[in-house]
Amino acid sequence: EMSFLSGDKTQNPLPEAVLSQHSRAVNRLAWHPGKKSHLMLTASQDATVKLWERRSSFREESTGSKGRNSRGNPKMKSWFGLHAPFQQGQADQSIAWHCRATFKPKSEAVRDIQWSPFHEDVFAMVTDSGSLIVYNICVVARPWVKIAAHSGEATTVDWHPTHPYVIATGGSDRTVKIWD
Repeated sequence: EMSFLSGDKTQNPLPEAVLSQHSRAVNRLAWHPGKKSHLMLTASQDATVKLWERRSSFREESTGSKGRNSRGNPKMKSWFGLHAPFQQGQADQSIAWHCRATFKPKSEAVRDIQWSPFHEDVFAMVTDSGSLIVYNICVVARPWVKIAAHSGEATTVDWHPTHPYVIATGGSDRTVKIWD
């Protein structure tokens, strides 16, 4: 069962946030797959990737038995799976999304992004100019790796599920390439 944070639950659900700092269309987004589930990447036609952080100013209450908080009220599930209880009659929790970093790979549009399943601060992207670019979110100024991966647009990227340094890319040149 879905639980909306605000708005009419059946007809007009309202989003928790509208992130509008890209200047052109957003092509892809990726939630962090691990412990940092409060982070999300967005890739855009404006040739940037933005790192978003979900922040909350409320203090979560300790969980009692059977899904109840310390006041005995049932805990609410949030739309995003990030526990942010909302109880009718209370003021909204102060939840905000903050653009923590903007990655500018000096290329054309960013087509796809993927977090590394092995290195929690690392992600890969591919661009319209055919590049495969790997960044560490702790070093915004320059990528770890930049490869001319395809002769045309690079359209998709994915990490190998068991080998930490193997990445596959696909492109408009009708090829899939495996990078090690």
